Amino acid sequence: MHRLQIMMIFRPKYDNLHLKCNTKVDKVVIEDVIVCGGTLSSPLILQRSGIGDPEKLRKVGVKPLVDLPGVGLNCQDHYLTLSLFRAKPNTESFGDFLRGDPEVQKKVYDEWNINGTRTLGPSGIEAGVKARPTEEELKEMEKWPTPEFGSGWKSYFKDKPDKPVMHYSVISGWFGDHMLVPPGKFFNMFHFLEPLNLMRHGFMNDKRDMAPMVWVYIKSRGTARRMDKYAGEVTSMHPLIVFDSAVRAKDMNLATTNACAGPNHLSSGIQLGSWDKSSSISCGTLRRVLASNSYACRVCKATRAEHVEQ
Repeated sequence: MHRLQIMMIFRPKYDNLHLKCNTKVDKVVIEDVIVCGGTLSSPLILQRSGIGDPEKLRKVGVKPLVDLPGVGLNCQDHYLTLSLFRAKPNTESFGDFLRGDPEVQKKVYDEWNINGTRTLGPSGIEAGVKARPTEEELKEMEKWPTPEFGSGWKSYFKDKPDKPVMHYSVISGWFGDHMLVPPGKFFNMFHFLEPLNLMRHGFMNDKRDMAPMVWVYIKSRGTARRMDKYAGEVTSMHPLIVFDSAVRAKDMNLATTNACAGPNHLSSGIQLGSWDKSSSISCGTLRRVLASNSYACRVCKATRAEHVEQ
């Protein structure tokens, strides 16, 4: 019979578990054990347990138990991009907690410490979508500047209907630098993959990864615009698209701006300068002028005006 000395911590909501410190017990019954060390440490746990590339394991003195060369080969985790949207003023948001509001933080921490639930549980993530492109969307991708995804679809995804190509989620708040945006109500749409990193993670060095990133941004933007709490985009956090395009980013309208500002504001909605009337430009560079200052912006072929509103 094994005799073990245990020290375990359980959350208060599990009232059927009893903590005994510095106590020896005769028996511990555990049905399942999940060991997880995150993106970097999980492969190390597997490799030190004999699961991985046999040749590499033998070199460091580990006895191979399972021949699985892919363990630790690439870093594949949440490489993501964030697109920021404005929410209506009555929206419950995670933003005040992230900004450091003492009252909000106390409430959130109390909920977590007492019940182990609510906001901190899902880290502000309200919902998620696993997405696969339709046949029509796949044909559209072939016209984009990066049509290489087609080969990846046929070899890896086409015959696996339960395998999502991309994932995007809704976060009830602005998960970013709050010094870049004023206090307000926001929500994020985030989707996986990220630009080149110092680590050789295997993403974004394959042209087939580019089209899904563009596609899922369009999908997540369409989802956000259909949400009841949607109040516009934070335009600086979205691609610059031709002025007369139906899909270009739109900020809050005046009514929502006034509602967010509150009843005692003095300057909300005031804009300085005036926009020139846009001229007809077929493609290439669009010049937008504000007073005497001007700048050029690139026109993304994949999101030009001829594309249907998502």
